[in-house]
Amino acid sequence: MNRILPILAASLCLSAGAAERQQLTSIPTVYIDTDNSAPITGKEDYVKGTVTVMSDDDSEVCSELSMGIRGRGNSTWGMPKKPYRIKFDSKTNFLNLPAKAKSWVLLANYADKTLMRNAIAFEISEYIGMEYTPSVKFVDVVLNGEYLGNYMVTDQTEVAKKRVPVEEQEETDTEEPAVTGGYLLEIDGFADSEPVWFSTEQGLKVTIKYPKDDEINSAQQAYITDYVRLFESKLFASNFTDAEAGYRSMVDEESLVNWYIACELTANSDAFWSTYIYKKREDAKLYFGPLWDFDIAFNNDNRLGDATHKLMREHAHNPRTWIQRMWKDTWFRTAVNNRWSELVESGIEEHLLATIDAYAEQINASQTMNFDKWKILNNRVYLENYLFPTYQGGVDNLKEFISERIAFLSESFADTDPSTWAVEVNPDSKYLIRHSGGAYLAENGSTCTLANEAQASEVKFVPAADEPGAYGIELPSGSYMGSNKDWDVILFKDFTDSYARFTVEKSGEEGYVHIKNIGRSRCLGTDTNSAGGGIYTDKSGNDPRHLWKLLEIKVSTGLEAVDATLSATLTGNVLQVNVAGCDTRVYSAVTGAEVAAGASTVDVEGLQAGVYIASVITPEGKSLRLKFVKTN
Repeated sequence: MNRILPILAASLCLSAGAAERQQLTSIPTVYIDTDNSAPITGKEDYVKGTVTVMSDDDSEVCSELSMGIRGRGNSTWGMPKKPYRIKFDSKTNFLNLPAKAKSWVLLANYADKTLMRNAIAFEISEYIGMEYTPSVKFVDVVLNGEYLGNYMVTDQTEVAKKRVPVEEQEETDTEEPAVTGGYLLEIDGFADSEPVWFSTEQGLKVTIKYPKDDEINSAQQAYITDYVRLFESKLFASNFTDAEAGYRSMVDEESLVNWYIACELTANSDAFWSTYIYKKREDAKLYFGPLWDFDIAFNNDNRLGDATHKLMREHAHNPRTWIQRMWKDTWFRTAVNNRWSELVESGIEEHLLATIDAYAEQINASQTMNFDKWKILNNRVYLENYLFPTYQGGVDNLKEFISERIAFLSESFADTDPSTWAVEVNPDSKYLIRHSGGAYLAENGSTCTLANEAQASEVKFVPAADEPGAYGIELPSGSYMGSNKDWDVILFKDFTDSYARFTVEKSGEEGYVHIKNIGRSRCLGTDTNSAGGGIYTDKSGNDPRHLWKLLEIKVSTGLEAVDATLSATLTGNVLQVNVAGCDTRVYSAVTGAEVAAGASTVDVEGLQAGVYIASVITPEGKSLRLKFVKTN
């Protein structure tokens, strides 16, 4: 559970001054003293001072370490209990945490009445295998003699050893390979208030966090700006699902999948408003992470209402642009469900519940002091969804949310994984596509319409080699069915474009399927339920207008038997069609006229010369067709 490494920082020593101070609870007490007790009034300028730590772990103890302290945060800086950033004069393993660094963060968690949402999010990061997870240490803080409450010490999000794992650049690096990395970026709703930032074609604001704004040169800024824009262009290209030509060629798939799962498991409403990504030197991939800022996650943002059963890709604060596009990729949905299933089977729920209990026990005395100082347990101070008169009530609610959230995501990810709802089609067969209203899909010039069975088009479902579960629907002309920006069905010369690709999914109506256009992420449907209605890709759900049956065709020319279900014999001028348990309909393939509805015999002598089709739909839903020719 605890990721603290047993590193003894030789530079930290206990002096006589430290012995005069006490450890207030079972967790370390951090004493911060500014020079002349100067107040900390802003987020820009550091106030000089010292830090002393009292702890029952001698390796955590230090005395009067020189440092500077300033405010930090956006919304949280305006709260009564404020967060801080401290910067030591020299690098140190503060509180025996893994990184040896100057900069550290004190999170106040004022709006999180459990005090542990950030810590649990970082535990999730560690459990799912993010490459770098910020450290966690709970402490009591005393500033200039005043007790401030329970805080969480963690890493400053920066490029450094045992922090964001990318190479450092020099201000003189302008050529490859040095200029290719490393970089730390934040898709950031507040980016336009930062010194160095850019926007993408899709309108996402991106802050360049490293190289630092006072060190980055124009070549570095241009390189990473162009790189992110290229990634986005591939994400929104027509062939974005292609593993080599699309966005996956520029992203580390493992970090992407793990990051998204963490966004959903934590129900972080700011997941896409603030997203960290980084790029390494001579590495063509963008990495997602690290995770950061979860005080309003875990159902603690009343702007979303109860988020237990809400997906962040649909309900989190904008921009959700990238994740919604990625979700149209069948590979991504399958990868997410597969990884999620592994995590559930490995016991992530039990692990998180046990971690919550352990943290609650660890900080029990500290939280009591904290809420004696800040009497806010049952008062809304920011965006809290639920309030509890006791600390334990909030902890129990957090555990309940975790359990319900895991169950919800298991169902949701499985439902949207193509491998769980895909309908098997035979790529070697042809099919008729019959609408729930009884009409059939037919190719008509540059589009598709509804027609009767005799005029129906026999189509093939051609698998996409680079995208599991995706098909091109090949029409008799050799064209492929697709959708345009106005949602109309149009024909494509191939199916490399996502708007010419479809998945075949189970529907809620037995025997019927949804045929979903990948580019539009909408189901094939019609404007009416009768023949002649237009066909579009703007429907979804189980309305009859977008329910279809796939009728696999078995065809035999002449009068030979197709199989045991459908056979025919010719005796004189009478064609006897034998269909087990089914009515037979005979159509003229020339005029489309039905000439023998419901009949099992056809008087050939009474028919004009031409091609005829005996057609039947078996109880199993297969369309069996027998073609015969009447000559003069």
